[in-house]
Amino acid sequence: MTNQWRIAGGLGIQPDPIDPDQPVMLQGIGYPLRPIDNVPLTDSPVFPDGLVAEGLFMQWMGGWQEGLYYPKGSYVVDGFFTAVANKITLSKPAPVPSAAPTWALPTPWVGAVTQNNTSVVVSGHQYVFTESGWIKSLRVQVPELTANTHYRIIVVFQDSQGGDPVTSILDNPILIEDDWKVVALLNRIITAGSTLVVSVDALNSGADTNVSGGWTYQGTSQSGAPQAQNWTIDNQQASFRIDKTDLDGIDRGTELEGVIVDTSISAVQTDNVGLTALYRVTSVVDNGTYMTYGVILQDQTGGGPQAGAVCTMDINIPIPLPTEYDEETGVWPAGNPAWATVEGFLFFNGVDQGVPVGNAYGVDIEFEPASVSADWDIVGVSSA
Repeated sequence: MTNQWRIAGGLGIQPDPIDPDQPVMLQGIGYPLRPIDNVPLTDSPVFPDGLVAEGLFMQWMGGWQEGLYYPKGSYVVDGFFTAVANKITLSKPAPVPSAAPTWALPTPWVGAVTQNNTSVVVSGHQYVFTESGWIKSLRVQVPELTANTHYRIIVVFQDSQGGDPVTSILDNPILIEDDWKVVALLNRIITAGSTLVVSVDALNSGADTNVSGGWTYQGTSQSGAPQAQNWTIDNQQASFRIDKTDLDGIDRGTELEGVIVDTSISAVQTDNVGLTALYRVTSVVDNGTYMTYGVILQDQTGGGPQAGAVCTMDINIPIPLPTEYDEETGVWPAGNPAWATVEGFLFFNGVDQGVPVGNAYGVDIEFEPASVSADWDIVGVSSA
């Protein structure tokens, strides 16, 4: 084939009428338009299109049509789904339902008993999927709504291929007291072997305790103790370390040891208040001379404080009141849905309570089993 650098059209590829396993290009169909640095020079020898196009990316092909081959890189829409082909394929991009959608827990949920603990209460479920399909909805049930009770929904997805976990957080969702409320239409495609962890982070708090002082920002550090009177953060903005002595030489150990999950930490560069970082604490470890807090970066201005700069630190520690949560014992594995195995978990102030994994809590997902083609990567869902 000569070097005719074609711009592909959107007709797809049809099977050879004599040999259906052999794809035949239609007129105007080629490979994706090549980036300029991948086009051979005019005096280059002849290259096959397939060789030059190997590994290149998406080409918009419009609406998917049954019966056409689509080459690797084809970007199509099929119903509510947009997808990219990862190999030449005849298969359908959108999942094909194989059973009706069902919730993991029954409606109404009659076995739940309201419990409470004076702490930040994190409860929820881990789902390991035994079937492919998609999660249609997420619902939450809480036993109380008060002016001082705050909820956060945390969803962590791990695909079956071992990719990086994807975390989503929904702060202060609109809920209904003592009843189920759908809080999100997840529309997440699932393949068998994938894992989903859904938790409700609950706190009944009337006030905060404030710890304020000055520490020097040492800069990013992946591990180890910060220098005296310094604080550090790792490259992932997930591990915050602070020495127990502040810049005034005062031992702040007792106060820093009192930090709990959901504490907020504000770091403001003292000589430039436009450089700030705000973190929320997810775990607490006492390392003797310094504290390590697992954190989530919630806000940052100006790129955050600069290494070597003095920072004013404001640490707001919530004062827990009895926080209610719903719990039913002995639900899993007997009550497992047909499409997943489920385990419950419960944490007080970040400490695992070691409850039986058969316990159920006030989070639930609706799942629709479906066949999912491995030839397509879903990149978006427009509706439910």
